[in-house]
Amino acid sequence: AESVEEHTDSEASGTTLVTTDRGVLRARSVVVCTNGWAAELLPELAEHLVPCRNQVVMTAPVPAALAWQVGALSVDSDVGARELYMIRRPDGRLCLGGARALEPGAAVGSTDDASLNADVGAYLRRFLREAFPRLGEVRIEAEWTGVLGFTRDKKPLVGLVRPNVFVGVGFCGHGMPQCTGVGKALAQMVAGADDTEVHPFVRGAADVGRVLSK
Repeated sequence: AESVEEHTDSEASGTTLVTTDRGVLRARSVVVCTNGWAAELLPELAEHLVPCRNQVVMTAPVPAALAWQVGALSVDSDVGARELYMIRRPDGRLCLGGARALEPGAAVGSTDDASLNADVGAYLRRFLREAFPRLGEVRIEAEWTGVLGFTRDKKPLVGLVRPNVFVGVGFCGHGMPQCTGVGKALAQMVAGADDTEVHPFVRGAADVGRVLSK
């Protein structure tokens, strides 16, 4: 999408226009869940939502990792490359990401998901070799970058931003455990549910109204 704007045509009052490179859509309700990019569609969030680029590598299946008793871990490592995390997939593949501190400015403010940082990529590979030597030679199958959305108070931004326009963004790198619940809450809001039906976290700490009222 390129823009989200209120429809001013009297015949379509109460609807919102979403402009894309393929045409214009008209909807009674719009939910923006573009995380780090959300401020490009909703400028009122620009001061409260900061994009941040993150890099990840995925290994080929590692049989030795299937014996691990845990499927995920989070660590702080050397040379200031903090926020490293790793997930073991059911097939034994390992997904390792982070080390943003090696990027200029720790990649804060970056929305570039089309390129890779060689220093970060090399560090992730070295970390795998040195932290898990018993795994032996590990082959990297894929590598990519993505854009996270961070808020000033480390809490998501969820709820009504404009008439008929809702948002669910700003998960600060922890979207996987939160997005299912936030998605359910947004569906309830769009359907006109009573506030008491929506999870207290969404109505309270994560309510986007806390930043719009400032």
